[in-house]
Amino acid sequence: TYPLMKLAEARNELDRLRAVLDQGRNPKLYLQQERAKYSANQSFESIFRDWIDSAGKQGLKEKTWHYQKRSSEIYLLPRLGKYPLTDITELSLRNCLREVSESSPSNTERLVSVLHKFYDWLIDEQILEINAAAGITAKKVGGKKGKRTRVLNDNEIRILWRYLHESKITEKNRIYIKLLLLLGGRKGELIQAEKHHFDLQSAMWTVPIEIRKQGEKIGAPIMRPLIKPAIELIELAMQMSKSTYLFPANGQEE
Repeated sequence: TYPLMKLAEARNELDRLRAVLDQGRNPKLYLQQERAKYSANQSFESIFRDWIDSAGKQGLKEKTWHYQKRSSEIYLLPRLGKYPLTDITELSLRNCLREVSESSPSNTERLVSVLHKFYDWLIDEQILEINAAAGITAKKVGGKKGKRTRVLNDNEIRILWRYLHESKITEKNRIYIKLLLLLGGRKGELIQAEKHHFDLQSAMWTVPIEIRKQGEKIGAPIMRPLIKPAIELIELAMQMSKSTYLFPANGQEE
């Protein structure tokens, strides 16, 4: 098929179709019906969500897939999700990624990779004829990793804390930033944290291997002690969130 499948992807596809055959179904008819489910006039989000949980998951480690899905929910879907695929051009994708790169260059690189795989799949499944992501690279949209040495001094932290109470940002974002300051963890760990990761009785936050940076290499979760002000903020965030996540992406409260 075009674009060419990697060997691992081809094996995964073969295994998937064998499972269909084992169920007594016609693989060719199954593929035709699967493709008929989708239309280029459907929204980006409706097709992307199906893809990321199925074909987009193939060949990936659980941690990698988890990062890709959460990054997409946070950065891609709020910007592109409501538009039909036919309305999304290369310029649309570039503008979206440039916005992301202003605050998170490392996530931009991840999202470029996700979009390449998604659009390759759209072409392969004959949902689209033109690959809007083909000419996009992380370098072109400003996605670069750099070594960060900048830290906030005590006075800057006081100013930021005061500003959080005076600003018009949402309560969810206010709590999120405060917890980053109080806990000193990575923002990716907190944005992917689920409610059950927190044991408020024991004042402990368990950062699982699949979320922790180099978690699989180290082979152990991080145990972060919680101070009383942090516990109070976490309790408030739990009350506000209807999701399993402490800080669900916008529009993903259920």
